[in-house]
Amino acid sequence: MIIRTRKIQFAALPSQQRFYASAARVKGFSGPVGSGKTYALNYQALLCAMQNPGRVGLIGAPTYPMLKDVTLRAMLEILEEKRIRYTYRKDDHVLTLLHNKAIILFRSLDRPETLRGSTLAWIGVDELTYCRDADAWLRLEARLRDPLATHHQMFAVWTPKGYDWVYKRFISPKEKLAGHETILAEPNENCFVLSKRPDYYDHWRSQL
Repeated sequence: MIIRTRKIQFAALPSQQRFYASAARVKGFSGPVGSGKTYALNYQALLCAMQNPGRVGLIGAPTYPMLKDVTLRAMLEILEEKRIRYTYRKDDHVLTLLHNKAIILFRSLDRPETLRGSTLAWIGVDELTYCRDADAWLRLEARLRDPLATHHQMFAVWTPKGYDWVYKRFISPKEKLAGHETILAEPNENCFVLSKRPDYYDHWRSQL
């Protein structure tokens, strides 16, 4: 499926389509290695940035190396591929989309006590299950209160890690919080990966 916005269009897998379409205030995308989680996160972030011109959103990851080497790198690749004009300040990890002045902060979540400051229009977190507990997530959630935002949303993507705090909060039939929706990626769904490496999922299945 091709998804179109005012500025960009991109291909999406069926589970990614459901993730983008979800209007839940808090939503998640859970899937194994190779299910397109980081790209889903970044495209959702761009959709939120398009819906909130001039406002501030945040993308977080459990550690700075993961943020820099995976999440931020994927975002910059998308912006270059789609020819979306932007500026990026490396000293404070702030990206600005030039066409609508939306601002995206990139932050590591390994020190939750530093997650203070301005109010936010939207928040996205990569690999949420690698955050050892809910502290960083809760601190961010408290900042989702920009009164001038037109579309508040909080979202995360993750690799399943058993019955951890993320499972309890987003998926558990008994403990799932109201207003939370989770999309589960289907096995062998990523045709983009399979077109380049047909044995990708079989290899990981044998390793695990």
